[in-house]
Amino acid sequence: MNSAVAEPQDYSEAVKSRSLLRSLLVRGASTVFLIQVVGTGATYLSNVGFARWAGAVQYGVYAYAFGWSKLISAFCVLGFTTAVLKFVPEYVHQQSWTRLRGLLLHTQAITFGAGVLCAAIVAGCAAHFASREMVPALVAAAVTLPLLGVTTLQSQVLRGFQFVTAAYAPGAILRPILVSTMAFVAFRVTGNLSGKTILNVLSIAVCAEVLLQSMLLKNQFPPHGPRGYEFDLRFWWGLAGPLLLITALQLLYQTDVLLIGMLRGPYEAGLYNAAARTATLPSFFLVAFNGISAPLISRLHVAGDREGLRTLVKTTAHGAFWPALAMAIGMAIFARPLMLAFGHDFTASRPAFLILIVGQLLTAMAGSAGFLLMLTGYQNQSVKIYAVAVVINLALNFALIPMWGPVGAAIASVVTTAFWNIALVIIIKRRLNVLSLPLP
Repeated sequence: MNSAVAEPQDYSEAVKSRSLLRSLLVRGASTVFLIQVVGTGATYLSNVGFARWAGAVQYGVYAYAFGWSKLISAFCVLGFTTAVLKFVPEYVHQQSWTRLRGLLLHTQAITFGAGVLCAAIVAGCAAHFASREMVPALVAAAVTLPLLGVTTLQSQVLRGFQFVTAAYAPGAILRPILVSTMAFVAFRVTGNLSGKTILNVLSIAVCAEVLLQSMLLKNQFPPHGPRGYEFDLRFWWGLAGPLLLITALQLLYQTDVLLIGMLRGPYEAGLYNAAARTATLPSFFLVAFNGISAPLISRLHVAGDREGLRTLVKTTAHGAFWPALAMAIGMAIFARPLMLAFGHDFTASRPAFLILIVGQLLTAMAGSAGFLLMLTGYQNQSVKIYAVAVVINLALNFALIPMWGPVGAAIASVVTTAFWNIALVIIIKRRLNVLSLPLP
């Protein structure tokens, strides 16, 4: 039986049963967790390889250019990455296949078009304003924009279908393996590796990812279901608009690598990027649980099942925080060898790494706080919180990076993370009477 038809039944039953809800959440989170473990390991090793093959400077060029690419590609999806988590489960439950096809066609087309436009703008700006050493890498990064936008959207749609393996495995596992393999071949053939070359092979890998996810999405529709497309643009954009603003604010908060590159140069940007990437390892427990809980949040809220929502949030908070705490302690103990794996120069990023781990624990402690507000109709409250957080983050970055480099950026990140998670937890308690913390 087609998975798009079979899985909604389990989904509906889980909403009605507390024990089944916990079972579904833990079972799905375990799958995502396993994918994240393998994928994080592959990504970590690939970045270690990039740093060793390219050296600190060219690795910094890659990190800086790819940082811009990631930032801008998230804008290309125009808020639909979160919106589809609400629409797709709803349409699957209603078996509204024509509307679902219309949603996928419209969102993918608009995302790709926005990516092409952004790529042209980035390439033009790079040619006129960037330094000579950065232009080739920035242009190569611009080429990835349409594809990164589409694959990000496709991954969220597959999450909406509750097809977590297809949603996470291509980007988490397939991409780093392909990129590192092709980068290694390039290094062996030419004897060196540049940031531009890494980004070129990244484009090839993401293209393969888009093709694979397109085939997987096609298989989610019943083979003999109704054909055609139905569009509800006003409704879709009504939710996507505020979510786009939230996405923009969240991404502005994550500009630390870019600001270090601008204010201190690519060398220190590379040092900080290594620390930041490694510090995110404890977060994949939260990613695993949110991968399953996000579509369920909207469904429970619409059903008015506040007790079920509390069960979901409590299970997510405990499942995300305590394992993350244990991992963070172990990583802090072995911080120096973890940084040394990138190369001798990267041991200088150990202080920033230790500070950034604290921020990851604060986020894990808040559990599904961000999704709770956005998927229960309080996205405007989220906008206000993230707007203030961005102002705080940018002010601290511009004040601290010139003085302390990566350490200053890490302090800015942790202070801002503390503010927005505390604010989210307070608003959720007031509006939904749900406590998003790992407490008894």
